[in-house]
Amino acid sequence: MSSPPIVIVPPASVNKAVTALYALESLGGGHRFATRLIATGPVAKIVVVDKKECCDCTRDRTECTLTVLNQALDSKDIPVERLHVDTQEEAEEAGRRFRRRFRRKKKQKKKRD
Repeated sequence: MSSPPIVIVPPASVNKAVTALYALESLGGGHRFATRLIATGPVAKIVVVDKKECCDCTRDRTECTLTVLNQALDSKDIPVERLHVDTQEEAEEAGRRFRRRFRRKKKQKKKRD
């Protein structure tokens, strides 16, 4: 029985650099990716999810996003919250907490009405 072949791959940081250079060359330095937010009902809160352990540029982009969201929603009385997660389990648990909190608030509102 033979062993599977050994495959040598560059580290993720090298792959990111190559991908970034390709995108810069292909799309140009002025390209901006757009993120659309679509609500199908009233918005109670916006949660920006990011990783605790991330590079400075990702952290800076998240800070910029939070600033823009807070400025845009300041007059709308919609809070913006930041949630740090580093594993899939943390993300799933955070999702469960938010759903429970949302259901609880919905029940309380129904009781008041």
